[in-house]
Amino acid sequence: MCELCGKTFQSNKYLARHKRWHDGEYKCTRCDANFHDNSSLKSHITFIHYGKLLECAQCDKKFKSAGGLRKHQQLHSPKTQKCTVDKCDREFTAAAPLYYHREKYHRKDTSNFFECGSCSKTFSSNSKLERHVITHDNLRPFTCETCQTTFKRKDSMVRHMSTHTTVSCGMCGGKYKGQHQYKRHLKTKH
Repeated sequence: MCELCGKTFQSNKYLARHKRWHDGEYKCTRCDANFHDNSSLKSHITFIHYGKLLECAQCDKKFKSAGGLRKHQQLHSPKTQKCTVDKCDREFTAAAPLYYHREKYHRKDTSNFFECGSCSKTFSSNSKLERHVITHDNLRPFTCETCQTTFKRKDSMVRHMSTHTTVSCGMCGGKYKGQHQYKRHLKTKH
């Protein structure tokens, strides 16, 4: 089990790989930059040290990362899934949003829904209801070991704990407090 985030793994090999993500153990041999994963390191080397950009074959737009290029290429050939309910013209690019749309707007049998006793909000599963119910309690059983901030849910604490580590961007060298801010940076800048 990872002592930083509590995540468990089937073997020590996977635990060691996961710990490298926390420690930023993927190091650039050409400069002092550290990364949480090998793909970020490769993007850094390609863009920063070789000055290469990845080019879209359909429109010649250039990208600093393979992930950015892949995301862009979906715009050229979006695979949409249509909602099959009569008089609904919604389309989705993935199966999961379509499923949640159907559950929320088109489900006729409400006997399988789970209702919150405090606010009457309904959920499609008991686990979702349980996750919601704790928002009504004042209990905050999860504590950050670094700063003692308390949380109602473990996933909120784990996300918060990442703010105590600095993440370096492999593409521009910027430094960000935690994985959440780093991901936001990647979405908006790259």
